[in-house]
Amino acid sequence: MYLFFLRNISYYKDNYSELKIYINFTELPSEIGNLTNLSNLDLRSNHLTSLPESLFNLTNLTYLKLSGNSLTLLPDGLFHLTNLNYLYLDFNYFTSLPESFGNLSNLYNLNLYHNQLTSLPESFGNLTNLYSLNLYKNQLTCLPESFGNLNNLTDLDLRNNQLTSLPESFSNLNNLIVLYLFENQLTSLHESFGNLNNLQTLDLENNKLTSLPESFGNLTNLYSLYLYNNQLISLPESFGNLTNLTGLGLGYNQLTSLPESFGNLNNLTDLDLSYNQLTSLPESFSNLNKLDYLYLSDNQLTSLTESFGNLNNLYNLNLNNNQLTVLPESFGNLNNLYNLNLNNNQLTVLPESFGNLNNLRFLYLSDNQLTSLPESFSNLIYLEELYLAGNNFSEAEKAKINGWFAGLRCKIYW
Repeated sequence: MYLFFLRNISYYKDNYSELKIYINFTELPSEIGNLTNLSNLDLRSNHLTSLPESLFNLTNLTYLKLSGNSLTLLPDGLFHLTNLNYLYLDFNYFTSLPESFGNLSNLYNLNLYHNQLTSLPESFGNLTNLYSLNLYKNQLTCLPESFGNLNNLTDLDLRNNQLTSLPESFSNLNNLIVLYLFENQLTSLHESFGNLNNLQTLDLENNKLTSLPESFGNLTNLYSLYLYNNQLISLPESFGNLTNLTGLGLGYNQLTSLPESFGNLNNLTDLDLSYNQLTSLPESFSNLNKLDYLYLSDNQLTSLTESFGNLNNLYNLNLNNNQLTVLPESFGNLNNLYNLNLNNNQLTVLPESFGNLNNLRFLYLSDNQLTSLPESFSNLIYLEELYLAGNNFSEAEKAKINGWFAGLRCKIYW
């Protein structure tokens, strides 16, 4: 069918507005330029290494997909296709873009994902109609100052590049809703970063940030914020202004404390603070009573405040590998817990209220200094797995605990 079409391409030139060809072509016939009514051309997943000049006669094209080919250069003729709204160039081998790329000023959506770009031309700033731009997985080390002209952008993906900084003009992109900067080499953010106050999702994972500007608190529309695996040692007091946050990832940093304003983030449902250096939590932490998932493993916590029991919506709580010696009596208020990890602490005793946690299914208490469990522990009849290895239980105590769960589904790991 495709061969017949290509042999008779002149016949069809007035009848096609949309064409899809992905049957492993290594080159396109020059006759494709006869299809002057085409508005939508999909050439993805072929083996094209070049494009015929005749292709650029298709000046009515609004949609061009060249994804997954073997292109290394873009011919100048491409930039005559000034009616293009959607251009997909992902999964090719481009190392640079010509200055004339800026002629494509009607683009709405541009995908350059997974190429080998090291820089962008200054004319890139002419693409002022862009609302979605994907530059994921290139080798960009910087962005042109003109990048700030792209102030209609709502979605920007710059993940997996080698950016060490953002231009001052970046703060002009104040229509951004989604911004991905994962896996770069950013060491700081300008104070003007706070101008991006329409952001709802921001991913800054795997960078080298040591601090955040005070203006960060202006990003009050954020719902999801990911700062994993940076080098943050503190958070600005203004961080507490981010009151719409529901998901926050701060794991794998170097935080030693949290600001008192942290307790203002009372819409959080998912919070990861694991692998930091926290020795305590602010009193205001107990205001986060919508939390379902809380990860505090691998810190240096020695105690929890009595108000910790206010977090009674918790479903999954991980306190593994801290230095806790006791738990507050209010811990028993966390009666929605399903999964609780207290491995690798220094607990010598559990509060009597622990038996109120009667929705627990998985409980990890290994590698503490427990010699007994409170009588109320026998109330935990829905436990499925109980980990008690590495404690100091006598054989008599083990026998008593085994007796509590005899005939129940709970499997005990000594």
